[in-house]
Amino acid sequence: MKEQLVLLKTFNLALSKGFKNHICILDEWINLDSIPTQSLLQRWLREKHNIKLAILFRENISSGIESWDWLIKGTEVVYRQYKTYELALEAGLLEGLKLIK
Repeated sequence: MKEQLVLLKTFNLALSKGFKNHICILDEWINLDSIPTQSLLQRWLREKHNIKLAILFRENISSGIESWDWLIKGTEVVYRQYKTYELALEAGLLEGLKLIK
């Protein structure tokens, strides 16, 4: 398994909202200018902007259809269906970025 990188569209929006992908090596911060993982961007939204994004699993018992959805604390609940966890997370990240003024 590998960490999922965000899509270019999501990365560009994150950059426009002030996201900086950097690491600290031997007490020196190095800017990576590279596409972050979904989990890193989700953490940045949570820690820097207090945007809490959750991914939900849904199963329709009568039809047996399984899907994933996202929810951001404090926003309207809308039911969406994504085939994978990663697709739901990507969509939620985009919406979370749009909340940053």
